[in-house]
Amino acid sequence: MADSSTGDLALSVLRALGISNVPAPIITDKSITTIVGSQLLVGGDIDVSEVVITNPSDTPMAISAIPLTSVNGLGAMPIAAGATIRLQGFRSDIFLYSPAAGKSITTLVSRRSPLFNQYSQRCIAASHRVGTPTQVVSGIKTITSRNVIFFRADGDVSDLQFVFQNWYWDNSYNEAVVGNDITVTASIEYPAGVFNRIKFGGKVSRLMPGGVAITLVSDTLPITGKAGDKAVLWTCQDLPAAGNNFVVSLIEGSTAFDQNVNSDATDAGGAAGNWNYAYAPIVLGTCAAPNPKSYVIAGDSISRGQADNLPSATRGAYGWPARAMDNAGQTYVKLAKSGMGSNTFINGVFVRDLISKLRFSHILTQIGTNDLQGGGTAQAVINMVGRVAQVFGSAKPVFATFVPRNTSTDGYTTIANQTMTPAKFQQFNDLLRSFNFPVLDAADAASSGRNSGIWRIDQGAMTNDGTHPNSVGAAVIASDTSLQNKLKAIA
Repeated sequence: MADSSTGDLALSVLRALGISNVPAPIITDKSITTIVGSQLLVGGDIDVSEVVITNPSDTPMAISAIPLTSVNGLGAMPIAAGATIRLQGFRSDIFLYSPAAGKSITTLVSRRSPLFNQYSQRCIAASHRVGTPTQVVSGIKTITSRNVIFFRADGDVSDLQFVFQNWYWDNSYNEAVVGNDITVTASIEYPAGVFNRIKFGGKVSRLMPGGVAITLVSDTLPITGKAGDKAVLWTCQDLPAAGNNFVVSLIEGSTAFDQNVNSDATDAGGAAGNWNYAYAPIVLGTCAAPNPKSYVIAGDSISRGQADNLPSATRGAYGWPARAMDNAGQTYVKLAKSGMGSNTFINGVFVRDLISKLRFSHILTQIGTNDLQGGGTAQAVINMVGRVAQVFGSAKPVFATFVPRNTSTDGYTTIANQTMTPAKFQQFNDLLRSFNFPVLDAADAASSGRNSGIWRIDQGAMTNDGTHPNSVGAAVIASDTSLQNKLKAIA
């Protein structure tokens, strides 16, 4: 254990428990299931979101939702006789410790084990185009969102799981929870015409109680998505009454990629209509390709894709960051809302729970324009953006410069009739460029020249309001050669 990546804390705890000989991991299958008696679950530097306890009553609960006791400083809890432990993660050594059995210990997962190596392939299995919920809608009791997805391009993905939530960011940019219950039912149509039920603790639906923030991870679905293939997610939210609220994300424009049905259509689909909002779970999986990269895009209206109302015809991406990811063959999840600032992430609680349940390698922070516009200095906002990146733990940070933010008297068709972006935006960009981290220079791609503070016009009007790249601007920035080369070169 001396050279284990478990860390000094776990090693010292094991020694304090009188355990000097830790056995080799038990490797049974990819989703280890172990029946245990009255033992304690102990994790070395454990990421508690990775373990789900199913009690004899068949009621699944993430261990993060169960009060933990402490065993020499590590989280621990009693395990009822006959309980099942399902391990869904990989970032920690996880042990079973039984003080009643002479301080015996069983190693379920070790970071040095073949299981860890396998689970290090867990990733975002398909880009989450619509983003996490940003508002609530009422007036309908039952609604099914139909969302087209494409499996990641770099390799097949298997052992799929789906992440749902009943919380959202409200119009004050605070985390909020709907007050009513939501029963979620879902399926993935893949291949076309085949509806695979998504289950929760073996059941086809799951009640998310009102007033309690829930980030729900489904059971593993044993299907394999071929690299680049198209699939369709059907997600139903059923409410106690039509006047209750369900959670959605705004989408830009009418698109065949995201639609809704006013009934439970998760069994066989249904006639869908184009609305301006949608709801879809995040898809996780095990990627066959080595060292798969997955991005979380943390941002505001620009990352959300506001004003990009002619989404990419190939995969439906909108917003320059998502379009850039698609162009580079990368897979992403969007966490973004119009008007949002850095503090929404820095002070967030529910979002940290969501982050802990995802599997990603990189974080692209494209946030801070509203902090600057709201009075922050370039240095202060740089510091805030750095703190946002830290919220995402060990993910490798990637940053993006800010596009111009100005006015025009002729619809941004000439340089002469544009005002210059406030100087602190250029100061922020220069500070960011000095970072010893990868920087995607959206400002250079969008501007008439380095630090000009003026939108370029050679491709036509790149913006309609001086703040948000429109569909022309988003496409130009996303396909910029320098930006693409930088994105593709990121390790």
